[in-house]
Amino acid sequence: MKNRPVVILCLVYLACLVLILVVFPQAGDYVFRFTSSAREIGEIVGDGSSITVRIKRLEETGNGLQAEAVLFEAMGEKAGYLCRIEFRSSSADISEGDLVRISGTIQWPEKASNPGQWDAFSYARSQGYLFIVHAEKSSIVASHSQIDPSAFLGKVRRFFSRKIDLCFDEDTAGLVKAMLLGDKSGLSADEKDLFSAAGISHITAISGLHLTILVSILEKIIGKRLGPVLSSGSLSVLLWAYIWMTGFSSSTFRAGVMVTYQLLADLLDREPDRPTSLALAAFLQLLIRPTIILGASFWLTYLAVIGLWIGRSFALRLTILPKFLREKISGSLGVALTTFPVSLWFFYQASFGSFFLNLFIVPITRYLLIISITGIGL
Repeated sequence: MKNRPVVILCLVYLACLVLILVVFPQAGDYVFRFTSSAREIGEIVGDGSSITVRIKRLEETGNGLQAEAVLFEAMGEKAGYLCRIEFRSSSADISEGDLVRISGTIQWPEKASNPGQWDAFSYARSQGYLFIVHAEKSSIVASHSQIDPSAFLGKVRRFFSRKIDLCFDEDTAGLVKAMLLGDKSGLSADEKDLFSAAGISHITAISGLHLTILVSILEKIIGKRLGPVLSSGSLSVLLWAYIWMTGFSSSTFRAGVMVTYQLLADLLDREPDRPTSLALAAFLQLLIRPTIILGASFWLTYLAVIGLWIGRSFALRLTILPKFLREKISGSLGVALTTFPVSLWFFYQASFGSFFLNLFIVPITRYLLIISITGIGL
């Protein structure tokens, strides 16, 4: 551990965040100015009849559009607070990067009043936004810049979304969009509950498996044509463009840092240290958004990786089992054990059958991804 200062730094920082955000939330309120931020937002929003926002990310849903946006003050100055906008009807005119004037109803997420109840308050903070706007009317104040990367990547995501709709039936298209684009709007509430109850919701989250397959495909396309430096640089740029396009989820960001770490190690002809790469990803993510620890996604993605390593290390020593069986169950066993407490803490339920399901689901997922990417490409 003494040769891994990044791991130590990450653990100390994580412990401090847990202490002030979970154990003593009053301290977190003081450090991160939650109350004063809400008060300042209230002054900017006023009666909530009309606000101005800059669209950061836009997604289609079954009921219209949903956007992540940054609040602006009345004088056109950026206030910097994130909010979620829910449009009641689709609008083809609105795009990422647009400055939009919105009239509607403001909703402040509420805390859970009973154990097991959905805690919208903590979830909103973990996602970085503080309030929700149910838009009734909207008008574009200023269009996005022609070189705005958010607008370009948004168009790319919607282009591939349309291609997926052409390639697959409605039910399959929703799953493929979730697996490849990070867009879960095509999944019904029943499907989401089914995946969650079965303990296999991770297949709808873009993670290391997805990025490894993507990098492998890109490496075969451009790896032989460019030198090692340009090849690694190009792969990293395309990788992070994809991560940006799919929404910077916890699992995607974690996988992106670890894959980039691997690419850099290969370029420098060094042996990568996996615990350091995992700690670096967690530390960077916690620096960007400390409140992410209030949600389940952060804990699930990092503990799943740790469980995978522990499971392989421990299960492979069980010599009473045949070697092929040990190799088969080791990873799933470790992941099941490390994520089990997290599921109980956040969702008040956990699936005992998830271990057995993942033995079949995880290997199949790899082939589903390859087949889906090939089909869309053709």
